Amino acid sequence: MSFGKIYGVIDNPRVSACRIVAKANDLDLELVEAIPGATTAEFQKINPLAKVPVFVGANGFLLTESTAIAVFLASQNEKTTLLGKTKQDYASILRWMCFANSEIVPNVGAWFRPILGKEPYNKKAVEDVSVRALKAFDVLEKHLTTNTFLVGERITLADLFTASLCYRGFQYVLGKEWRLSNPATTRWYETIVNQSVFKAVVPDPPFAAAAAAPAEEEEKPAPKAKHPLESLPKPSMILDDWKRKYSNEDTRSVACRGSGRTTTLRIIPCGRLTTRLRKYIFGAASVYGKTNDSVIQGAFVIRGQDYVPAFDVAPDIDSYTFTKLDASKPEDKAFVEDQWAQDKPITVNGKEYECTEGKVCK
Repeated sequence: MSFGKIYGVIDNPRVSACRIVAKANDLDLELVEAIPGATTAEFQKINPLAKVPVFVGANGFLLTESTAIAVFLASQNEKTTLLGKTKQDYASILRWMCFANSEIVPNVGAWFRPILGKEPYNKKAVEDVSVRALKAFDVLEKHLTTNTFLVGERITLADLFTASLCYRGFQYVLGKEWRLSNPATTRWYETIVNQSVFKAVVPDPPFAAAAAAPAEEEEKPAPKAKHPLESLPKPSMILDDWKRKYSNEDTRSVACRGSGRTTTLRIIPCGRLTTRLRKYIFGAASVYGKTNDSVIQGAFVIRGQDYVPAFDVAPDIDSYTFTKLDASKPEDKAFVEDQWAQDKPITVNGKEYECTEGKVCK
């Protein structure tokens, strides 16, 4: 006849601890699969906090908290030795059970879960919690160096319960090196997990070869250096406003009439300019003449006083001559207007060339 049901997942250490105790007292305990945080109506009814394990007896008796459940199950056998011989033994058993629940489980969980990607990883937080977890195991090591078991000279509920709650530690973070450095705790754990009642519930507890470590982060590429023009002071002229004016107004009668402020202008080729440079440049260039008898001229506004950072993306930059213009000079201003309007021929060395193709960079 079933003694009752225990709600939880099969590999949850707290659930396993209760099942091991039930096995030690030959109690028929049915495991009902219930994931922590489950929101099914049945599980919410028996435990609104949705935590595991939860025990529901055949007579309807309901109990939460793994320590209370384990003690209740152990007490069903009046002749049990699991609860010790004296009141001091019993209190000591409760002490170790509470210790495992408050010092081992939460610290070990907060150590390995981020490393395995089950929770967000924060290096400092993981390092801090690993120190706390190892301090808890130091307490075990010191005690077990002079004691075979946690309480008295035979296995008690303290051993079965605490060993079960150490399961994740040995599975993920207490590697071979740690086990060699902590022989007393290792000896004790191996003794307990090889008991028949333990193996009936947890047949083959794993042992980590080494402490779990976070995956190596891919090296981030070095940030791209700022373009030389980006480091220059912000210009007083809002270039984007001018580009819109040029695009939407008549070039000569409106647009160029509003460009009379003092600025830096250069004659440049109709070169190839990358998109990322267009925010620093405005201008136009044209091809005049015909094949094998042509001239390229243009006028551009750039940020700064050096044309090289603006135009060094053009592979044929060395084929052209760059001349700084002065917008206060009528002849330079007229030259710029002609280049931006692209509606007049030019004269070079006494020969006139008609505009055959124009390009605008904006």
